[in-house]
Amino acid sequence: MKRKPLVMLLSLLYLAGAAQNALGGAKEGRDLAQEWCQSCHVTTNESAGADVAPSWSSIANDPQKTDAYLRAWLSMPQGQMEHISLTRTQINDLIAYFDSLERK
Repeated sequence: MKRKPLVMLLSLLYLAGAAQNALGGAKEGRDLAQEWCQSCHVTTNESAGADVAPSWSSIANDPQKTDAYLRAWLSMPQGQMEHISLTRTQINDLIAYFDSLERK
């Protein structure tokens, strides 16, 4: 009977890790943004990306740019971003990074 609590604990730890992976990682999102996005966007306070597209901070602070909106946009990019194809994990990571930026 002592195995049952251990199995339950391990199951909860596994599920917690899976939930964190589903939500994405802000650090991974920041790394992706710096690698792929800063040629057009300013992605961090320290970066000096081209100013041809809105900064990530301004996007994060736009109340119309909800997580659902950003997820849909990143799933089917338009305009200059048409050539970008992101996995669900990458989208989740980018959303987590947006969420980590200061929201006013």
